[in-house]
Amino acid sequence: MDAERWEHGSEFHWPITSDDSPGTLASAPWQRDGSVLLGCGRDALRLLIDHGRRVHHWSRLWVPSYMCQHVVETLVETGIECVLYQDAPHWTRPDLATLEPRSSDAVLVVNYFGLRDRGALEGLALQGAALVVDHTHDPLSEWALGGDADYALASLRKTLPIPEGGVLWSPAGHPLPETPELTMQRSAALEAKRESMALKGRYLSGEPVEKSVYRTLASEGETAMAQGPISGLSPETLLTLEALPVGRWRTLRARNFATLVESVGEARGLSILAPEGQGCPFSAFLIFDEPEVRNRVRQILIENACYPAILWPLEHSVLSGVPREHRTLADRSLSVHCDMRYGDEDMRRVAALILEGLT
Repeated sequence: MDAERWEHGSEFHWPITSDDSPGTLASAPWQRDGSVLLGCGRDALRLLIDHGRRVHHWSRLWVPSYMCQHVVETLVETGIECVLYQDAPHWTRPDLATLEPRSSDAVLVVNYFGLRDRGALEGLALQGAALVVDHTHDPLSEWALGGDADYALASLRKTLPIPEGGVLWSPAGHPLPETPELTMQRSAALEAKRESMALKGRYLSGEPVEKSVYRTLASEGETAMAQGPISGLSPETLLTLEALPVGRWRTLRARNFATLVESVGEARGLSILAPEGQGCPFSAFLIFDEPEVRNRVRQILIENACYPAILWPLEHSVLSGVPREHRTLADRSLSVHCDMRYGDEDMRRVAALILEGLT
């Protein structure tokens, strides 16, 4: 990365410098026999719900109260009845008292930000309902690789530098729906996403590329990705996916998280959620005592080319019943990237900016 173009966060660029480490792990979910590769995580959800309603006669889906509202909107649009149970990333497990499934239900559980292990499900009585686990934030965790849920899924483009990618599999060994074809609409969206990633890579290396150009392409591609019928994965992305050193990149993510936590130290007014067991954090999930402090830190980060995410805004919830505590958490938190694009020096630089905002 060109020193004058340094930035942190936001969407992936391409290519990302790598060494000659081996490519994807043989045990990765997308390498499992029978796994279904799709265009995105929402495609995986849509395909699974359609399959569950047709084959298992699902009539209702339990959804965690702290959830990306774009995803909740997608779930509602499938036509299945969606009801909330209480869960949030700063809890070790869901509030099981708010979860009362029937045998015709499915229960969606999220491994928030890669922080949990399968112990989060201890005491869960499914009453014959199907268990679906979203492993988007750590698709290579022990839980993802060795769980026993009825179904599991992940959006791969959240942790990997690919323009598309979702996977659906069944740890319990249930039959899965057929893999859909790549649609023409999604193919066009992919071109915009690929070009934006390549242009961003050129920009970061110091080439004369206007930032607004690749950002516009990324936005257009992202909008198009969320539209149209369920799509399969393109052959180009499949080839890329098979070559990525995903195991090494996961290790780097864990190291970057640890470096940030160590560099921030015991700062007053801030806590950083830590993983359970062998979990690998997707990001550093920062919780501030007050929304005003969060906003000040966020502004300082942005002014210094650091672009944290808010995961997720809850002021306009799709379903009723989101607790005020969860809305407040969304207003007090930031997600700081820890992925393979960065090293120790980058994470210390970000930590210094966070500390500046706290003083």
